Amino acid sequence: MDAARRARRRRSRSSGAALFPLFDGRQVIAAASLRGITDAKVSAAITFLAYWVVAMPPGYFLGMHGGFGAVGVWSGIATGLAFAAIFLAGRFARLTR
Repeated sequence: MDAARRARRRRSRSSGAALFPLFDGRQVIAAASLRGITDAKVSAAITFLAYWVVAMPPGYFLGMHGGFGAVGVWSGIATGLAFAAIFLAGRFARLTR
């Protein structure tokens, strides 16, 4: 494998992994905020859906069967975290109006 091809692979992995902390930070803050106002049951349901229904299937299929490898797995995880961040923040906004 030549150096240019290795650099492209590294860049694509880095871009997928770069989204992870952004979405993760937002969903952690939203989940902690909801826990702070004692809304744990719905938060748990949202995070369950985000991780097991939204993140896991696309990550598995993109990574294992779609030919994307680690980039596909990271993309699935980032998608689930984005889902959690959006819906947890939306729930917090709705409850604190």
